[in-house]
Amino acid sequence: MTIRSLVGLLLMVVVPASLFADDDWKQWGGPNRDFQVRDADLPEKIELKESWRRELGGGYSAVLVEGDRLYTMYRKGDDEFVIAMDRKTGKTVWEKKYSAPMMKAAETSFGKGPNSTPIITGDRLIAIGFNGDMHCLNKSDGKVLWQKNVFSDLGGTYVDMGYSQSPIIYKDNLILPIGGKGKGFAGIRVKDGSIAWSNQDFKNSYSTPLLVEMDGFDQMIFVMTDQVVSISPKDGKLFWTFDLKNQWSTHAFVPLWDKKTKTLFISSFRQSHALKLEKKGDKVGYEKIWSIPTSGVGFTNAVIVDGVVIGSTGGSRSPLVTAIDLSNGKILWKQRGFGVCNYLAVGNRLMMLDEKGNLAVAEPSRSSLEIVQKQKVLGAGKVWTVPTLVGREIFVRDQKEIAGFEIK
Repeated sequence: MTIRSLVGLLLMVVVPASLFADDDWKQWGGPNRDFQVRDADLPEKIELKESWRRELGGGYSAVLVEGDRLYTMYRKGDDEFVIAMDRKTGKTVWEKKYSAPMMKAAETSFGKGPNSTPIITGDRLIAIGFNGDMHCLNKSDGKVLWQKNVFSDLGGTYVDMGYSQSPIIYKDNLILPIGGKGKGFAGIRVKDGSIAWSNQDFKNSYSTPLLVEMDGFDQMIFVMTDQVVSISPKDGKLFWTFDLKNQWSTHAFVPLWDKKTKTLFISSFRQSHALKLEKKGDKVGYEKIWSIPTSGVGFTNAVIVDGVVIGSTGGSRSPLVTAIDLSNGKILWKQRGFGVCNYLAVGNRLMMLDEKGNLAVAEPSRSSLEIVQKQKVLGAGKVWTVPTLVGREIFVRDQKEIAGFEIK
């Protein structure tokens, strides 16, 4: 491979629109909620050009893309905003502002949010703020169609670092962890915000739910304060639990599902586990394959590439890009040189955006990580938001700015 073609691998962070399962990025994690871009066709020669850059505000909400618009959330002072922007220029199309002063019990050392990423469904955009304020907006003009508060209206338990779960849609309902008595989870009707069902007593944490489709059977996986919980997305019926505890009773990592091997990867700061999910008749359960008590991913995401889990371990004080064999839990390699990263997998390659604003392209293998390209794209502290890629465009943000890049 020539030097020119290696540089050309920067295009791995985006692919032609026709190769996406959906030519949009309408929810947390992309078209399939797994931060994967498959079957990328990489031209040899490319040019990365910054299209625009503009002021935004605080928050960790990722950027959604649909058609000619971008959507995200941010904070300024005591106000939160849901914003729609022009995809080509970054200019504001509309924004919804609402008052969201910090509650007295809020823990803000890691920021004041918003933490959650909105979701687009039909003609609607649903967004949840730090204090649990949930707005269903008309995506074309930002008009409020209905609104609820996860804690005061739905009976949830307040979480001091702010509501962080990104919404997920199942059929006609929004499925959310609520954390209240008899309301550990709830199905909320998208059409009007009414509760379709609520069930269980588990207390809330910070991890976004995952839908697992296996053998014609659907289950929703949640990481709560002390357990991983599997329920029916239809009515909240409990399928199984797996103990997951730490000294803080806090988890932020989103589980990974490998459909090919029917393996669920779970991690939380200093620990990682793999469960083989099983279905017998109308019942589902699991078998624990392995556990690692000393190496885990904290609050960023991870991806699976060719049966290898790649994520950041060690936290912000001692960050390591780490590769773990999904089949047996063996740590294949660890590499320094980056802050804590969020990841996108494009084919068999990686896009990595670290907390210092460095964007890198890499080729991972079972023995090493080859860095192909690395450049500074952001710099306003705590770059903890995963990048978004659609077509030949990349969108990134930090605590002050948002920027769009085009691959030529």
